[in-house]
Amino acid sequence: MNKESVALNKAPANNSFDDLLETALDKADSFFDVILPDLQPATDAKLDSLARVLANGDVVAKKLVARLFAEHLKEPGARYLSAKLDVKRPELFAEAAAVLGIL
Repeated sequence: MNKESVALNKAPANNSFDDLLETALDKADSFFDVILPDLQPATDAKLDSLARVLANGDVVAKKLVARLFAEHLKEPGARYLSAKLDVKRPELFAEAAAVLGIL
């Protein structure tokens, strides 16, 4: 089981999106084709799942999710990440700050 699987399994209320996200991350070359149809509405639960990947994912997963925030979630994603900025959570802080810098 990869790091994303471990992180995503912490959100039982959001299982179907977590399963889809895990599937999409396993298919990096078609990540956006898999995830975009089910991304909207971008609920807090979905954004929480994406944030867990930013905090705990491997390099490829983090890059894909960062692009998803920057290119597809834009303003709603920026509001979510801004609210989650906390130096006490350095694993998410660095990734969120980088995405916000792009936006």
